[in-house]
Amino acid sequence: MTAEARVLKRPSVWARVAGLGSIYGKTVRDSRRAALVVGGVAALFMIGTGAPYGFAPEFSTFELRRAFIAGLTALPPALRGLLGEPINLETMGGFLSWRVGNTLPIVLGLWPVLALSGTLAGEAAKGSLDLLAATPQSRRTIALEKLAGHVTMVVFAMLILATTIWVVGAAFGSLPGD
Repeated sequence: MTAEARVLKRPSVWARVAGLGSIYGKTVRDSRRAALVVGGVAALFMIGTGAPYGFAPEFSTFELRRAFIAGLTALPPALRGLLGEPINLETMGGFLSWRVGNTLPIVLGLWPVLALSGTLAGEAAKGSLDLLAATPQSRRTIALEKLAGHVTMVVFAMLILATTIWVVGAAFGSLPGD
């Protein structure tokens, strides 16, 4: 009996870019649902805040917007502290920034940290990280490809959000009296 030595063939450049047969690809596949959910929730925040700005009767004329903004700036300092200082609320960009601009960066900043640590902890608990560490890949390569996969999916989620912000701005950004 002879045993033939199997030589591991590295994936081609295009396969690596697509993420096939690599740690990067597995990380992207494992993170795609979470990225879609986070991007979708952030997009819903923007749509839920921007659409009423375009449809609400409080914003139909410049004078009504001024009266609405005067009511918002008359809030007690404790409530204004939660939402931040209202700046340029006459425009949709200022209104979105005031309403969503304080909470969304915190949520979108925590998600990558929790996702990456959760992925690593989950793989360590299942034992697949030990299996991965036993391959000829260096630990540095494993860590860098995991990080690159997560950064790719964070960029994907932010592209969903950026596209939604652009669509909301194009659809509802122009009001009567502007």
